[in-house]
Amino acid sequence: DAKHIQYDKLHHVGQMFRDELNSFFIAEDIKMKVIGCGPLSRIIFTDKFVKNRKDRDEFEPENAQEMFSTKLKELGVFVNGNGLYHFSMSHTPEVVKEIINIIKLGSKS
Repeated sequence: DAKHIQYDKLHHVGQMFRDELNSFFIAEDIKMKVIGCGPLSRIIFTDKFVKNRKDRDEFEPENAQEMFSTKLKELGVFVNGNGLYHFSMSHTPEVVKEIINIIKLGSKS
């Protein structure tokens, strides 16, 4: 039922996810960034500006998506096969912060 979906909350956790991880990647000089809008995000494995899939394929190391998704699964975070992080109402800010911390850990190892 649509009245139970609080879009402002979904947009907030998505923005928090992107902002917090992007600040971390810049501060730690990690060649990753998070792009997306609303509750939908993707981690890309380059710090270059990516405007389309062709750019992403060109700039990302081969198999970076799959290798990182496998690492996150080992740390307890499931990533969709398409590489998208799609938050729902069950992803409270606390849950998203936990996911952020695991991604930070995974990006440094």
